[in-house]
Amino acid sequence: MEDRVVLSQFATESILAFCERINTFIFDNYDIKHDILVYGDGANWIKTLAQEVGDHFILDHFHAMQALFRLCGGKTNTEERNLLHGYLKADKKADFFLIANSLYPEMSKQKQAASDYLKNNWASFQNNFKLPQALVCCAEGINSHYFASRLSSRPRGFSIKAIHNLGALLSIDATSSSIRQHLVKHLPEMTHKEKAKPSAPLGKYAKYQNNFTHIPALSNKTSGLKTLIKSLTS
Repeated sequence: MEDRVVLSQFATESILAFCERINTFIFDNYDIKHDILVYGDGANWIKTLAQEVGDHFILDHFHAMQALFRLCGGKTNTEERNLLHGYLKADKKADFFLIANSLYPEMSKQKQAASDYLKNNWASFQNNFKLPQALVCCAEGINSHYFASRLSSRPRGFSIKAIHNLGALLSIDATSSSIRQHLVKHLPEMTHKEKAKPSAPLGKYAKYQNNFTHIPALSNKTSGLKTLIKSLTS
């Protein structure tokens, strides 16, 4: 992406103040010749961002297809999903929900939520096709879901300490030919002593732990860092 810039909202910053800061940055650094398009999942704060900063909000393909998958029950109902996808892209809203309700007359809470999501964001999704300057953008889906899924199902659910540890591991991965060899070689430097205590079996990670050393990222079964290390060393 050309001239990519990442702006983050401060913890104590209101959404309107965040929007004002984005606007200031845009007009100070770019010669605006076209409409500003805001892509996202339809969350209230993103729609507010679109109203304050952009000219149009667009529901990206990732979240529309995610909702369609949930409505159709996952990956198995390919024929039904393709049928509904055709009506979705053709902007046949009445026909889409008529067929969806016929296919799934007794919707589960998840299916009903997916149906309501598509209904509430229908016009925003159609902007993908109605606005000539619209692009197929999947940045939010890739960054917040695909990459983050290697670490956690909650992309923002990391502590400051975990972020520092994560940054160190990513740096090792970028500069070392094998993060596995690096961990084994520098294991004593990366651990600290504590009293021995029973812990759950660590499988192939057991060699990284003994009665005298402890690596929290490896011994905590729910740790996002453990998931990252497993991904990098597999």
